[in-house]
Amino acid sequence: MKRHIVKSSILAGLLSFALAFSSLKESSLTDITKAHTGMYECKSATLGEKDCLDDFAFIKLELNPDDTFTLYSRQKIGKTQKQTGKYTYDKDKQSITFTLGASNEYKRECYMDKGEIVVTLPIGAKILNLHFEQK
Repeated sequence: MKRHIVKSSILAGLLSFALAFSSLKESSLTDITKAHTGMYECKSATLGEKDCLDDFAFIKLELNPDDTFTLYSRQKIGKTQKQTGKYTYDKDKQSITFTLGASNEYKRECYMDKGEIVVTLPIGAKILNLHFEQK
């Protein structure tokens, strides 16, 4: 009798698991788990031809499961600075769009693939390139 109850419980668990995933036909496992979330570390930062990463103790980007991000940076001499905003992830386009400001006035779409994010920003006549890798 105990064996029958255990088998029935296992079967019920598997059935409910299968039903839960069949109801998510539009979603993939990466959508559900949000594998893109987590902490990213800046591995290179250039402004034009100048390497800017040498001026910083660290630059880190945290993508949270609630579609918010925090950018942390600290110059070698100075305090840690923090910038927050929202993001959207598009797995089909392999991109992530960052939004800053209360009224979403600043948006930047960036390339994202296999745990790497490449941010390109025009600053005056030069281009700032940041390359982040997931930790």
